[in-house]
Amino acid sequence: MVNSSSSCSLLSSPESQSAVFVALGESEPNALLRNDAAEDISPIYGGLSRRQVLILIRTAQAGSIDPFAFMLAWARRLNRNPSPARLKALDAYFQEADDEPRMVYELWRAMRLLHGYPPGPMSREQVGHAKWWKIMLLEYMLQNPKPAYRTGEFADLLTANGLQIDPREIRAFCIKHNIARDSRPGRPTKKETTL
Repeated sequence: MVNSSSSCSLLSSPESQSAVFVALGESEPNALLRNDAAEDISPIYGGLSRRQVLILIRTAQAGSIDPFAFMLAWARRLNRNPSPARLKALDAYFQEADDEPRMVYELWRAMRLLHGYPPGPMSREQVGHAKWWKIMLLEYMLQNPKPAYRTGEFADLLTANGLQIDPREIRAFCIKHNIARDSRPGRPTKKETTL
């Protein structure tokens, strides 16, 4: 389950996580991925809050790198001018790094990952096919808040974008991240209509 103190992150303090979200939000050109409502804890995205969905997106983009280290590096890549919000986020990050030295290494890995790419939005080539479809689903959820999503709805979205993903993989992804699925029966099967 994803929560605001994501278990996949070394950054444990909710205050530090919020500072990183604010720093990234002020530079993020994609309005959909800004932090504007990340403090809203309403679980309107298939049982997840906006912040939880944003963390899942950043985790997918970061790959094996700590997502909050990635967010700090991404904020720097988007805007090299240090803002008060980014300085506050860096300070919070490095204060926690005193207790967890691996955090400095994670930030270095994130900066190294992003160094070779030109400025602009995150591309499919940067994150890879295995993560790209997940990011597409999560962004779709942010655009279409619902209490639950149909697997077929996700499969149709991916197919329309040229991606063929097995519905079992989509279901497994939803189960892993506690995304509520709408499993009400759809059209009756051909067998049921011939009775």
